[in-house]
Amino acid sequence: MSRFWLVELEPDLAAHYTTRTGVWCGVKGVNGVKSLTDLRAITLDTLATLLMSDEEFAAGMEMLRHRREHTSPDHVIRAYWKRVRQPRLPEVK
Repeated sequence: MSRFWLVELEPDLAAHYTTRTGVWCGVKGVNGVKSLTDLRAITLDTLATLLMSDEEFAAGMEMLRHRREHTSPDHVIRAYWKRVRQPRLPEVK
């Protein structure tokens, strides 16, 4: 059995005497529903993260951890100062 369902709403919920909030509360209130997310509120990256398997997620986290271990403190400091606005030096005439 799949852990995820896709719910499609009718274009005119008012014709069915309901609202998006009514549908949301109806589905969220059912026993066994762990979480409910509006697809308009998340990015594609977040959706991919939600749908990936535990093995894929662990591999991605391992790659990030491995990359952080080999980052020099000098690179971190340089990246910080690139983001900070530098004062303008007076022009010499």
